[in-house]
Amino acid sequence: MAFAQCFQGFGARSRRDEIAPLIERFLGRYAEEYGKRNIRMSDDTLAHLLLYAWPGNVRELSSEMRRLAAFLESGSVIQNRDLSAKFFEARDTPPPVTSDDARALSVRVDRPLSEIAQHVEIAALTYALHATNGRMDLAARRLGLSRKGLHLKRLRLGL
Repeated sequence: MAFAQCFQGFGARSRRDEIAPLIERFLGRYAEEYGKRNIRMSDDTLAHLLLYAWPGNVRELSSEMRRLAAFLESGSVIQNRDLSAKFFEARDTPPPVTSDDARALSVRVDRPLSEIAQHVEIAALTYALHATNGRMDLAARRLGLSRKGLHLKRLRLGL
């Protein structure tokens, strides 16, 4: 577990930018370990995991990726319904999306407005970047932002 030891100070609230690369690395490692190929995470599920508080830090992230790699088939796209129930019990996390359409989003309206806005912004930015293959200029145009505006929003949201 040498890789995980490098991230003992991993605090998801302050270092959210490390979550997506860690997910990719752990998922790739465990998929290979279980002889699976091409297991991917949906944009909405990634956004959901970015908002999660991660009280168990990197070990909790590693364990969830191992569990997913073990139970999913090759070529699977991880959806919110595939995640452990604990990811929806915490107060910090949004509810699961009820649609398989990556463009649809379900938001609880009994949350503070800032939390609702953050959830929607993360989902929209993640979707736009994915849909444009990471091209910042195209994603910014699609979102009605300048390239610099998109960059600043990504920094603010920890993406």
